[in-house]
Amino acid sequence: MPLGISDRNNTKNTAPGPDICYEMFKHMSIQSLEVMLQLFYKIWLMGKIPPSWLHSIVVPIPKPNKSSHLPSSYRPISLTSNVCKFFQKMTVCRLNWFLEYHNVLHISQSGFWQRRKTTDHLLRLHDAIHKSMANKHNILSVFIDIEKAYDMVNKEVLLSKLLSHGISGRMFRFIRSFLSNRTFQVRIGSTLSMTKRIENDTLQGSVLSPILFSLMINYLPARITSHAALYADDFCFWECGSDITLLNQLCQRSLMKVWNWCEECGFKLSSSKSTAVLFTRKHNPAPISLLLQDGTRLPLKKEYKYLGLTFQRNGSYSTRTQNVAAKCRARLNVIRFLKGTSWGAGKRPLLTVCRSFVRSVMEYGMEAYFFASPNLLKPLHKI
Repeated sequence: MPLGISDRNNTKNTAPGPDICYEMFKHMSIQSLEVMLQLFYKIWLMGKIPPSWLHSIVVPIPKPNKSSHLPSSYRPISLTSNVCKFFQKMTVCRLNWFLEYHNVLHISQSGFWQRRKTTDHLLRLHDAIHKSMANKHNILSVFIDIEKAYDMVNKEVLLSKLLSHGISGRMFRFIRSFLSNRTFQVRIGSTLSMTKRIENDTLQGSVLSPILFSLMINYLPARITSHAALYADDFCFWECGSDITLLNQLCQRSLMKVWNWCEECGFKLSSSKSTAVLFTRKHNPAPISLLLQDGTRLPLKKEYKYLGLTFQRNGSYSTRTQNVAAKCRARLNVIRFLKGTSWGAGKRPLLTVCRSFVRSVMEYGMEAYFFASPNLLKPLHKI
């Protein structure tokens, strides 16, 4: 498990934890890096992590437009050991190689894979919708939301899934030690709370957490026979056909299997945030009734924002184009404030601002919504 100059130069300047920051790694001598490598190698052989690496300081950040009196109005940010994060980066490289070489991750999952991104699933769903409508068919899609998905990960279930995927030996011992005996304190200003233990969770802000969560939910798409798309905890499945009643029955069957999987793995399906959308050109389609295991009816909406792109019932992207045009016009005002005939920023910084704040918004998901009608795209062409 080599540690070289290129490894330390790949680090980014993030919030420092209780020990040294990433900038110090970049200025370490070769002798200091060799000492750190010996420490990492000893931890890897023993499978035991220092207690200071298992402690995190949680800083609550208030969410915009939320009541300051509710705990749910704050986003917790965990500050952990940067030395441990450095070691996790090296571990993740080895773990990613193992998963890709043995094809462990399900084909319907694209989160935290190399050369995979959100637009893969956006194009899959876009293609299914428009092919169905071109054949005068319908598509019923169910979008699943799991309540506090990262916080509800059961450690024992996760470890058993790691073994079932063939992850054992020193890698398994390191992950087991990484998940065990974790503690945290909440910091507000300069005041620290009492130390508490973390029973469940994959540790928010950890380098290793995303890939562990992907392994935790890896079997979810395989549980159902419907077409599925999974990116982190954003999961949806759909059925295509001409008979809407049959689509309802097929999606109901898959929904029950998803509910059973959540109960087995210790997750909870959110009945208020999960929803269904019937993509059709019919004005009066047959009614849709999807029920959860507890008898709650899944809401049926006319549009849904999935992975940042709003899909509408009729296959149009008018909501998406209007939102993008409004956001880009507001950001163009920033450029107007920066420019002038005899003062202000030059051409190069203005182009940088334009690419970062305007083009990035417009280009996201354009593989799908740029197939919209020319009238809808006129505001974007003007921008």
